[in-house]
Order: sequence, then structure tokens, then C-alpha cells
Amino acid sequence: MENQQLDPLATMVETNKKKRKRVLKIVFGIIGSLFLVAAVAGFIFYRNGNITGDWENPKLAAEIRKSAIQEIGSGFEGLKLDPEEVVGDTGVTFEVKDNKAVATTYSTINKDAFLTAFDKAVQEEYTKVITQVEQEAQKYGISKEDLLKEAFGENYEAKIKEGFPKREEVEKQLDDMMTKEIADSSQGQYDSATGKFSAVYFEGEVNPLTHTIKVTKVNTGSAFASSASDFQVGDILLYTHSGDTLTFIGDEEYPFKAMK
Repeated sequence: MENQQLDPLATMVETNKKKRKRVLKIVFGIIGSLFLVAAVAGFIFYRNGNITGDWENPKLAAEIRKSAIQEIGSGFEGLKLDPEEVVGDTGVTFEVKDNKAVATTYSTINKDAFLTAFDKAVQEEYTKVITQVEQEAQKYGISKEDLLKEAFGENYEAKIKEGFPKREEVEKQLDDMMTKEIADSSQGQYDSATGKFSAVYFEGEVNPLTHTIKVTKVNTGSAFASSASDFQVGDILLYTHSGDTLTFIGDEEYPFKAMK
């Protein structure tokens, strides 16, 4: 009789073990869409005098973030998490020093929100197991607690949750994947402490007299492939500069503002 009682439970446990990585699959299935942030930054840069300093583009930053959120779309349904909670500070910076210019695109993943949603997903999976155990217990007229302790021991909650991915494991795998993918797709860097990832889009030499920037280096990573054919080494970008505003000719709707 004891074996008859435990056979359905054993089958259920084995089934759950086979699905133990389901949550991780959901997690990593949607992370790739965040890398499209870099591709969205494939705009054309086109510069009054000395523009030494750090610049940012608020309007373009907002559009890149919005695009990233849309790309993610409903990919977080499995974690019941709003993409807007995950996509953090995003934007484009333009740094000029000693007439050397560097344009960088960046975004941030809010790992706290992401991992909190993961914890909730694990708890939901645990609750499903308990519900299944309770149904089996009712079939044989025994209490849920007795069946759980008989199958998993006194500390049955910890024993059951051993079958699910750990928060630390998920965070490490997330960090490792982000580091590798950012490096491979955009020749960029990922900071696991802050969740920020960035990549240099292009570099150039500034001529304050002619108000031009000659492109000396362009990111050849796959994330920037869509704009590579329109933006090449040797290109000359024209700009105007007035006060705290820097505007590239041909891209006037996206003015840069001096960073404070």
C-alpha cells in the first residue's frame, strides 16, 4: 500500500525534475533581445568650434529605450515582469578630448527586478508541487504534511526547492552570458555590479576650424551591422555648436546636450 501511495508522487517528482530548468529557459530566452539596444543606435552623426567635453542625447536615448522595451515585448510573460522594470538607464554619449571624439551607446539591465521576478517564479513552481502532493494525499486519505515528510523528509520545502535553479546560479549565468554576448556582438563591456553594458559606436578626429569630424574607427560588431554600410572610416561629419547644444548636420532632430 505504501508503494502504491508513493508511486504517483514519485512520478510527479520526476516530471518536475525534468522541468527543473524551465524557469532558466524562460530567463535566457528573452535576454538576447536586450542586445538589440546597440543596433537601434545605428543613427548617422554629422559638428561650431571647440566642443571639448561630454555630451548626451536625451531624445535619442528615450527612443532607444522605448525600442528596446518593444523588442522585448511579451518575452517576460513567464516571469510576470514588466519589461520597463528591467530596461534601465539607456542612452548615447559623445566624448571629446584633445580633438578626439568617441561615441558610445549603453543600456542597463535592472538585475534586482529581474531576480525578484525569478524568485517569485520559483515560488510559484513550488506551490504547484505542493498542490499536486495535496491532491495525491487526498486520494489515499492521508494528510499533505505526512506525505511530504514521508517523501522528502522533515525539511521538505528545502528538499523540493533543491530541484529548482538557485538565484545565485541564475545571476552568475546571466552575468556570464551578458559579458560574452556583449563582447561578441558589439565589442563592448558589461559591468556585472551595475548591470550596465556599453559599446563604442565610432571614434573620430575633430577639426574645430572646419567644424568637421573625420571618422577614424567604426564598430564592426554584428550589433551594428545594420548601419555599417552607411557609416565608414574616412567619412566626414559636419556639426554646429551653440552654447550647450551640439547638432550634427543632417540629424538636427537629435541634438546633443552638454552633460552636467
